[in-house]
Amino acid sequence: MPRLRRWSMLAPMLVALLPGALAAQSARGVLERMVAEHDRRAEGIDNYTLVQEVMGQTLTMYYEKDASGAHPVFRAREVSGIGASAQEPAGGNEDEFWEKLPRLMEHARSGGRETVDGHATEAVIIDDLAETGFGESFAPGNGDFTPQRATLYVDPELWIPRRMVFAGTMKAQGRTSDITITMDAQDIRDVDGLLQPFHTLVRIDGLGQTIDPETRQQYEQMKKQLADMPESQRQMVEKMMKGKLEQMEQMMNGDGGMNLELVVREVHVNAGPPQ
Repeated sequence: MPRLRRWSMLAPMLVALLPGALAAQSARGVLERMVAEHDRRAEGIDNYTLVQEVMGQTLTMYYEKDASGAHPVFRAREVSGIGASAQEPAGGNEDEFWEKLPRLMEHARSGGRETVDGHATEAVIIDDLAETGFGESFAPGNGDFTPQRATLYVDPELWIPRRMVFAGTMKAQGRTSDITITMDAQDIRDVDGLLQPFHTLVRIDGLGQTIDPETRQQYEQMKKQLADMPESQRQMVEKMMKGKLEQMEQMMNGDGGMNLELVVREVHVNAGPPQ
């Protein structure tokens, strides 16, 4: 039998026998390319500032490059705005993502091609996150979130995730619940070499399980107090707490989930700390 013909018959058999090895190599290649492209883009960027709206409030975050490690990362150095301390995790975890990504390659496997918001992506599944601590800063509020699994949907042209899904458990108020956090990056723009999503949607499912009866009772009392306020005072309080009230309503009366929307209004690259 000619060698070419023999190989053509053996190749499908080898692929069928070794799917895990081939998939792992493909996933590792995607993550390696992601890190390489991130490092390349970081060469021309020393700092940047984001001005964004979160839960109806304006939040300004200033990042500086830290090149002390094997790969440069951008760390949040200044956070300002109403409710800044509470909202920092929603927009301040870029350093953790890129810093820990290289060490996750050995746990990655391919999830095939998926379409996210009309864009073709390469899905990379990471089954074991428990020992890495990766994804902890994505936890909402003050809950103790332990990520266990993640799926990254990587754009093969931009080499950044268009969607990230973290699944794990969260301890809050003495309860342990299964939590899934989905982050969708939309309207991605190149601003002086920085690839920045101008619209990010965050969906957190499972939070309703962490709410105890006492908290629900307090929420009902708060609603009654609002209803009893004079119209002008009630409108003022609702305006100040608009985003938080909507989230609490979703958690208490909906499916136990919470939605966050981050809208970037301004991006300043290499402009130094905001005045």
